[in-house]
Amino acid sequence: MKTLFIEIDGVMANLLDAIKALSDPAAPSLQMADIKDDEAWADLNVQRHRDFFLKLRFLPFAKASVSELAKHFRIYWIVKPVRKMPQSYADKVDWVTGHFGQAAAKNVILTWQPHLITGDYLLTAQPLTDVTAFHHVIAHTTWPGTLREIEKHEGISLFEPIMAQLYYKD
Repeated sequence: MKTLFIEIDGVMANLLDAIKALSDPAAPSLQMADIKDDEAWADLNVQRHRDFFLKLRFLPFAKASVSELAKHFRIYWIVKPVRKMPQSYADKVDWVTGHFGQAAAKNVILTWQPHLITGDYLLTAQPLTDVTAFHHVIAHTTWPGTLREIEKHEGISLFEPIMAQLYYKD
């Protein structure tokens, strides 16, 4: 079975909207690239909010997409903890296990260095230029777009079963 590595922030969890909800409305527009290191996190109000990472909401289609992808791939979770926020290490792992069960904990990888991991697919919120150990690196924008990209490479149907599952429930 092929491997699929999924970043939590910006691919599964709606990190950007959660941060914007805590930010000054007059602040300049925030993008994922703006929060890529610890110095950027220090400027955000997140550190004052307990359980911030535990309360992150899914991006549209994220949970249903992973359920379908798990039929075809071995799923691993790439979690980038915030070094200046020690609780983020545990909270991000707890977010994964809270939504995908305790078995998912053994597939969590805590790292700021995804380029050191090797596998078939990497779904990332930010385009990475130094990742060569993956057969396919997909810069995630939306789940339908990401699924279509994987379908193109694998010759399998992912998007249609999800739509049927979401819209044609009894």
